[in-house]
Amino acid sequence: MYCIYCRTFPECANKSSALFKGTGNFRIDPLISHDKTSEHFVASKRYFTRNKICDQNNNGPGLRKNSDEPCSSSAIEKYREKLLPAVSRTEIAKAMYRLSDEEKKKMTVLFNTAYAVAKNGKPFSDYLYLYELNKLNGLDFGGQYNNIHACENFIEAIGQTYREKIRDEILKTNCVSILADGSTDAAVLEQEIVYLRYVQPYSGVPVCRQIDIVAVQSSDATGILAALHQAVDKGLNINMSDLHPNHKVTPSLMMANFDGASVNFGSKSGVVVKLKEDFPELLSLQCVAHKLELSILDAVKSWKYLSDFFEEVIKGIFKFYHYSLKRRRELKAISEILEKDLVHFSSVKQVRWLASKSRALDAVKKNLEQVVTHLEHNNLSSKCTDSSSKALGYVKKIKTVKFVKVLHFMLDFLPIVAEMSKAFQSESVLLFEVPILIQGVILALESLKTNPGTHMKEFLDMFDSETCKYGNVKLTNKP
Repeated sequence: MYCIYCRTFPECANKSSALFKGTGNFRIDPLISHDKTSEHFVASKRYFTRNKICDQNNNGPGLRKNSDEPCSSSAIEKYREKLLPAVSRTEIAKAMYRLSDEEKKKMTVLFNTAYAVAKNGKPFSDYLYLYELNKLNGLDFGGQYNNIHACENFIEAIGQTYREKIRDEILKTNCVSILADGSTDAAVLEQEIVYLRYVQPYSGVPVCRQIDIVAVQSSDATGILAALHQAVDKGLNINMSDLHPNHKVTPSLMMANFDGASVNFGSKSGVVVKLKEDFPELLSLQCVAHKLELSILDAVKSWKYLSDFFEEVIKGIFKFYHYSLKRRRELKAISEILEKDLVHFSSVKQVRWLASKSRALDAVKKNLEQVVTHLEHNNLSSKCTDSSSKALGYVKKIKTVKFVKVLHFMLDFLPIVAEMSKAFQSESVLLFEVPILIQGVILALESLKTNPGTHMKEFLDMFDSETCKYGNVKLTNKP
């Protein structure tokens, strides 16, 4: 047995392949593996391009070598089936055909259950109680799939199917971009998550697909580059060096996109520099969403009041209540007395700083009266010296006019740049749209100089400069 496509076009084929040389192994696995190779894909494509397949007198698919008429996709598929009839006659294929509709339904439920476990990031042990739940709902699986190993097999099969689908799409595109970012998993091991971005061949829509998550042997540029090669090779069964523009089988790697860490963009030995040794025409771009976050953080650091005072007070209030159930209970009781809704305090996270900062500030603003009342009460009634001194320090800081005014200004400022950050993280955003989004944000921020935002207008309406009161809260003019 041999592959007629590869033998017809040996210049495209892998001549070391058993199916090129000829083999007596009629198992299905080697056939499937060979069918997935990029060399076979190109050879089969050229085969059907040269030998136009058509219907001859309605007697089934045939060959017409000197025809310029386009061949139908149905004729191609029929001819492929005619060339490889042994695949459908294997024992494993016959076993699949013998499955009854009821058994197929059961297997679908098991696959969906395993997929839900993986999709939601749950431990494999959750599959066991979901299996029992399906049994209570009337589905009897016979007990052979009631184990974690079965869940692993289902998820691996689903993952392999998705990888094959992505691989088929990528092989039909002209160019791809690679994206990667590092993180630390639950076992405190360095991991690199790798994506490929390309234009989907059928829809024409740009998509970003996760290829693999690879353990990094070392966190330097060499280790990260090795992780990128391993992810493409393992996840797609494509050698990353084949993504060169001179290679006609696979698409070309045209761009690399990472965060702004020096290990990635170092001018002497960064990942980008090492990639350009193999791909001289490669374009590199720092992640715009990450760059925006870094720009905002640099701007915050340039205003000492915001970075050294305001930021610490917001974080301090969150910690003051987050780590004490007693204080949260007292704050809730005060809210009920004042007939106010208590909003949950949020922390300011290092990742997605803009979105988390907006939530944290909004909670402080809505809970301001309750917090001031509780801190003053805690300062007077608490027997704990440390708690009392913290409460006194926080209440003095948040009762200043400057703090409340900056709080309202930041609530007008942050949503504008946060929306831009979300737009930058969108899968559909294109590179030429970035300057347009930035210009729109600049105009919106410029307008805040002359036209106060929604929150600043609220402050101006509620603040009485004569009595120095904001609503029911008495403020001080102390810096």
